[in-house]
Amino acid sequence: MPKYKRQQLLHRCKNRGFKENELILSEFGRNYLDRMSDQQLEFFSKLLNCDDPDIYDWMMGNKDIPKEHDNSVWQMLLSFRKSGLF
Repeated sequence: MPKYKRQQLLHRCKNRGFKENELILSEFGRNYLDRMSDQQLEFFSKLLNCDDPDIYDWMMGNKDIPKEHDNSVWQMLLSFRKSGLF
């Protein structure tokens, strides 16, 4: 995937309108976007299309992640959140 697409994804991470998600997703993006495959970038883009309250509830374990978003990127994001690196 072209570099500008990765930059667009990072921009979407930073400008969510939901501060908690912005903090986690932007730091995750800075750490992982350059290492993701094209397929993983597509998974991540689809996740970013979801509503922020849903993403937050999924990350915090308040709701189960829908099967269509339970993939390698989701597992990376959960591991990142639990690591406390943000």
